[in-house]
Amino acid sequence: MSKLVIILFILFYSGCYFLNTPTIKQTSSTTIYANMYLDVDFFGTTKIKTKIKFLKDSIIATAYPFFGMELGSILLTNSEIVINKKFENKSNSILMSTIDPKLKLKSIKKSILQTKSKNDTIRYQNKDFSFLLTDYIYKENIFLPQKIIYLTKSPSNKLEKSNVINIEYRAVKFFADKNE
Repeated sequence: MSKLVIILFILFYSGCYFLNTPTIKQTSSTTIYANMYLDVDFFGTTKIKTKIKFLKDSIIATAYPFFGMELGSILLTNSEIVINKKFENKSNSILMSTIDPKLKLKSIKKSILQTKSKNDTIRYQNKDFSFLLTDYIYKENIFLPQKIIYLTKSPSNKLEKSNVINIEYRAVKFFADKNE
């Protein structure tokens, strides 16, 4: 009996991880490690390792196609999208207002990182392209899309070409704010 009391006491006061699993609302950032499989017309399927950081004020996606060398990164904020191409040593930026003035970083995060399974498919559409986030799976306390379908429009506003990105999640890590 005394061993049981000691074990319960230790578990209660130690704050074991399984008793205190972090949720997305308790963290300041979330990092996702995933393999993305792109269907390319001429080359078949291309595998790209990615690291995606969801911070309070931005999203940073980094691609590593082979040997751990960084291909480039994409930084999304409420005001702009910055694309850094490491091999070309170039950086481009696009103002979010030119894509869609109503599109906010918070809505992008909610579409990708779902704490509850709301819809199996989420669609975003504007005048030039549309995205389908679909086949959500439960991975380490959140729901994440396994497939992204990207549709581009022709000048006559008809859907012309679709690209499919399949995602295999390797790890999801939550980080608490150090000031708390």
